[in-house]
Amino acid sequence: MINDLEHLQSVIASTWQQILKDSKLIQTVMSGGITKELFAIYMAETVHYTSQNPINQAIVGTRVKLDRPEMIAYMKFCFHHAEEEVGHEYMALSDLNSLGFEFTKTSLPTPLPATQKFIDYINEESVA
Repeated sequence: MINDLEHLQSVIASTWQQILKDSKLIQTVMSGGITKELFAIYMAETVHYTSQNPINQAIVGTRVKLDRPEMIAYMKFCFHHAEEEVGHEYMALSDLNSLGFEFTKTSLPTPLPATQKFIDYINEESVA
């Protein structure tokens, strides 16, 4: 069993190495093609977006039609997934601050228009 686990870990590690090697994004980041400031903007948008994920997942659960038994399980999955999403924005905020910025969730720059549109959509759906 230990050999199987070691083999699996080796396969996972080599797979990730290949994915990262082939990734144009990773190549651009590693070559300095993306500045710290540009990445910080991306991370700030990630904070804004991920703070909406629990609401988004919960909304999906409220839209499930319970006309088939398997849909009850799907509804439970949606609500469980919503619960798991709570707080993930703080991981992105931590990554942002690890770049040397000092933001809190409330001191971030306002979301870019596309992110704000998504937030507005989620908020409209949550009261519908």
